[in-house]
Amino acid sequence: MPRPRIYLKKTILDYFFESISIISLAFSFFIIAYYWAKYPNSVAIHYNALGQADSFGSKWLLLILPLTGFLTFLGMTYLNRFPHIFNYPVEVNENNAKLLYTIGKRTISFMDCGIVTGVLVGSKVAIKLPTIIFKKMYALFLVGVAIFMVIKYL
Repeated sequence: MPRPRIYLKKTILDYFFESISIISLAFSFFIIAYYWAKYPNSVAIHYNALGQADSFGSKWLLLILPLTGFLTFLGMTYLNRFPHIFNYPVEVNENNAKLLYTIGKRTISFMDCGIVTGVLVGSKVAIKLPTIIFKKMYALFLVGVAIFMVIKYL
């Protein structure tokens, strides 16, 4: 039996996740662009357990993380348009489709936001900016949103 296709309007939380993702992507590209001229042509791309650089590469490799985040954002945003193809733990029918699709779309949006903001953290680490405060803010953000989603849907 085919799953029902239901159009779900975006909520404030959906727009919030999308906005945070876009801002994080823009900021990660901005960070790389801002420091681009200050870097030599060869930059450290790997550090050992002691924090010493043990592998070097072209500074163009710094773009891999933001580009990966951008492609992930595009892919997950496109995927989120088709909640009827997601895997669900129960059979989808007319009675539960709206709830399951809403939870599925929200989960993909949350994962997308988490991945893209993680790219921002990685971009900051790649250029050796102080990130201790930023990492704590990122962790608090993810935990706070997860708690909000659990409270709202249980």
